Amino acid sequence: MKVSFAATLLVLAMGGAVSAQAQGAMTPAAKGNFKQACSADVQRLCASAQTRKDQHKCIRQNRTQLSSGCSTFLAERRAQHQQMKQQQESQGASPAGGGE
Repeated sequence: MKVSFAATLLVLAMGGAVSAQAQGAMTPAAKGNFKQACSADVQRLCASAQTRKDQHKCIRQNRTQLSSGCSTFLAERRAQHQQMKQQQESQGASPAGGGE
């Protein structure tokens, strides 16, 4: 079974291991930008991949062969995700015994 191209792009753009909340943060414009930046790379390098997991693995294995536009986009999305993750962690952190 082939997975949707948009689903694969979302996973790749978000760095693969993100929460559902973070995945939801990717706007339609960002999805479109990723598709514009990386669709040729996904099709060229991973045409035989059947699942999203296979496509993600393929892109990671071929990272050095990605176009500069796709590489840049992915790096920017990873940086944004990391920043969001750090913000969520700092908001959720409380001093030990903070409720007492």
